[in-house]
Amino acid sequence: MAGALAQLRQFSRAFWVINGIELLERGAYYSTSAVLTLYMTTALHLSASAAGGILALLLFLLYAVPLVAAALSDKFGYRASLIVAFALLTSGYFALLSSNGVALVFLAVALIGFGAGIFKPIAAALVGQTTTDDQRNFAYILYYGAINIGAFVFPLTVGIIGGTHPGDIVFLARTAFIAAVALAGINITLSLTIFRNIKQPQRDVQVFAALKKLGGIFRDPKFLVLLVIYTGFWFMYATSLSFITQYMKDYVAAPAWFNAAIQQSINPLIIIMCAPLVGIFTKRIPSLALMSIGIGLYVIGFIVVGSTGLFAPFLVGIAIFSFGELLTHPSFLSYVSKIAPPDRMAVYMSYGFIPIAIGLPLGSGIGGVLYDTFGATGHPKMFWAILAAVGLVSIAALLIYNQVIARSSTQAVAPRFAPGGTKRGGSMVGLALAVVALLLVPAVIGAAAFSSKSDTLTSSSLPALGTTAALGAVKLTDDTQKLACGKEYTKKVTLPSNASGNATFSVTFTTPGPSNGASSTTPDSYELHITPPSGVMTGSQPATKSPVTTSTPATPGDYTVTVKLAKCGGETLMGPLGILPAGQTTRSEGSFTLGGSYQTAK
Repeated sequence: MAGALAQLRQFSRAFWVINGIELLERGAYYSTSAVLTLYMTTALHLSASAAGGILALLLFLLYAVPLVAAALSDKFGYRASLIVAFALLTSGYFALLSSNGVALVFLAVALIGFGAGIFKPIAAALVGQTTTDDQRNFAYILYYGAINIGAFVFPLTVGIIGGTHPGDIVFLARTAFIAAVALAGINITLSLTIFRNIKQPQRDVQVFAALKKLGGIFRDPKFLVLLVIYTGFWFMYATSLSFITQYMKDYVAAPAWFNAAIQQSINPLIIIMCAPLVGIFTKRIPSLALMSIGIGLYVIGFIVVGSTGLFAPFLVGIAIFSFGELLTHPSFLSYVSKIAPPDRMAVYMSYGFIPIAIGLPLGSGIGGVLYDTFGATGHPKMFWAILAAVGLVSIAALLIYNQVIARSSTQAVAPRFAPGGTKRGGSMVGLALAVVALLLVPAVIGAAAFSSKSDTLTSSSLPALGTTAALGAVKLTDDTQKLACGKEYTKKVTLPSNASGNATFSVTFTTPGPSNGASSTTPDSYELHITPPSGVMTGSQPATKSPVTTSTPATPGDYTVTVKLAKCGGETLMGPLGILPAGQTTRSEGSFTLGGSYQTAK
């Protein structure tokens, strides 16, 4: 412990300031991105295609702006750039908070994209510039930790606060936007009061020189092929990131407390927990092998997520592909650092952003069209199968790349097949695995194509958003059925994908009237219990008045309604003239009728 503390103390004040700013900036961004898709599709009634197009703009700016912003920061100074970046971010998040239409959301996304794009290269550069060579590995581990802590803590906090209004997506989104405005505002304050430039602005910097350097990638066609292959991973990543919350809302029977912001926090939690173990146990595994394994886990995670609407497999799938991400991208960076010419290391590392800058916007844009085509029409398995197919093709291409182009490298997938005589065997293994991956593509697509259509209601049959929809009158028992005291009568009711707010269940007990005008009756006593998809039952105490009503948070999925006839009433028949008792009977005829309503997302 003392040694670890001593290592932490060796870092400068400037290092901790920039990491603190990074933590807050990532907290604001991931809190917003967790809810942005649902906000656009529910509050603004946009299609998934339209929402995907807006997200594509955001992701494009995040990785295109840094190409120029890095040089601008050198030219005008980091402090000035930070102030501009967080002024844009604060304005963007505030525009989202104030938005009530597409135009303002579009403006907000543009401001956020430019602001985050300006900030992104500053943070990474300052970590390197505020540390020495022997500190740098540990420094970037801490930097990566700050990113993931921000991405975990703040969305989780937003999700917990949003959970006080289960199913209310607008309240959850507003909470996230308020948090983002506050965090960006704090970062402006830190930039103005605490942050200091560690070097003077370099007025002679040529801003567009960085763009010219990117053209050098065409002088290394082998590396260019790898970048094209790696774009497939980021296509998968963007599509899942943008639309997994929409899928969760439409098809996953999640408990009311588990909202989009809490879902967002799972990925960084997995990375925080598993990163140390991955670092220890994967040191001797070649980088391209880890990339292939990581993308393979991503594919498996997608298949698990899309295979069922049950909550537990949904969580397991997220955990699997989060672990796959942890293996994939660090391995790519490691591979690039090992094949780059020593005098062009920084340039090659900047090339590594090209697949991200292409794959993320394409994934969000095309992903929106795919979700409208399959996810919104009752075929979500096909949506996930197409993404899994992209991953399988990427794995096959990566294995072929390793065996055909990079097989003489020390980063080969199967290093045990040394160059001296057994390399051919290693090559055959890699090519065989590539063939297997390609054969799985039609299998996955075919399985999804022949799967049954989801029984979740499609948007065309749902009540209008922001309304109160009736459950309708449903008979739990027949009018002629004999009702037994103490017996339970159950009915399953499915709330659709846009159920939100509260659901109210009401049961009416109907019995025949008195046999004659001279009869007296004792009321019946019965109970109503509701078991939502989360499995936590709510219910009423025994009551004699009809109807009996119980409310519970509305969650898409199956509810079990249970009515119990706790005590049977009776009828006392009077004699002639209504003076002498003629006997008593216990009524056993009657029926239960279920009714009620639920709210829909606003």
